[in-house]
Amino acid sequence: MKSLKMNTGDSCPFDNDLFTDGVVRHILREDFEWRDSNDSYTGNHNHNREGDVGSGCYKKYMDIGGFDIFIYICEDGIEIDQDYDCGGNFSTNFIKYDYSFESTYDEMVEYVNRLK
Repeated sequence: MKSLKMNTGDSCPFDNDLFTDGVVRHILREDFEWRDSNDSYTGNHNHNREGDVGSGCYKKYMDIGGFDIFIYICEDGIEIDQDYDCGGNFSTNFIKYDYSFESTYDEMVEYVNRLK
C-alpha cells in the first residue's frame, strides 16, 4: 500500500522543477497531505500535467483559536485561507512562486505566524 509519507519528487503530480525530492519530503514532514481535488478559492491557479484546471494540491489544516487556517500548496503558488470557526471566509492570500519554492514557503510561514 502506498503512503503519502513515502512520496518523493519523482511521484509528485506537479510538473514543476520547484518540486524536487527534498521539497516534497519537507512538505510531507510538515503534515501536508495530497488531495486529488482543490476546494480552495485558488483552484483556478492549480494545474496538473494534463493541464486540467482545479486539480489536486497539498493541503494542511490549522486551528488558531476562533479561526481555521487552510494552507494549499499548488503548482504555481501557496494559498492561505483563513475562515471563521462558525463558517464563512475571513481572508484569502495567494503567494505566487517567484525565485524558489523555499522563499515562497518561508513567506507563507511568516504570514501564518503573524495570524497566530
